[in-house]
Amino acid sequence: MITCSLCHAAILRYARLSLQVFHPFLMFQIFSVILWCNEQYYIFAGAIFVIAVLSVVSTLIETRKNLMSLAKMARYECDVKVSYRVQ
Repeated sequence: MITCSLCHAAILRYARLSLQVFHPFLMFQIFSVILWCNEQYYIFAGAIFVIAVLSVVSTLIETRKNLMSLAKMARYECDVKVSYRVQ
């Protein structure tokens, strides 16, 4: 008897992955940008904004790369020779 074992690992698009990046520290950074803009510290707010954007982009790229690697491992195929004795 030959059967197929299949494990499917979904590779999400960047739009779907972006929903997973919103963690508490990112929310704090967004709040900080709003606060510093309100206090007219635009350079400091800009620096926080740039760092937050780079962090999000880096996390998205790394997460997608890891998902693609996982999907590749899940699709691994090889020939297997099975030996058994009939009594």
